[in-house]
Amino acid sequence: MLDIIKSYISNEKFYIIIMDSAIYIKNYSKIINIADDEIIIEISGTLYKIKGSSFSLTKSINRELEIKGYVESVDKL
Repeated sequence: MLDIIKSYISNEKFYIIIMDSAIYIKNYSKIINIADDEIIIEISGTLYKIKGSSFSLTKSINRELEIKGYVESVDKL
C-alpha cells in the first residue's frame, strides 16, 4: 500500500490498480468504450482492453477513473 501512495505522490505517468471488485486508473488519455463486459481505454498512446463483468463507471475526475466490476484480463492492443 505504501508503494501505491509513493507512486501517486511522485506523479507517475499512469497506473492501473485492480482490486477485488473495482479498477482504478490514473492519467488515462481517452475512454474508447465502457460496456458491461469490456473497457477499452487509451493511456499514453497505447490501447488497453479490460475484460470482465458488471462494469460500471463510478468516478471520473481529472484523468482518474474508478470502475466497479470484476476483472478477468487486461490486454495491450
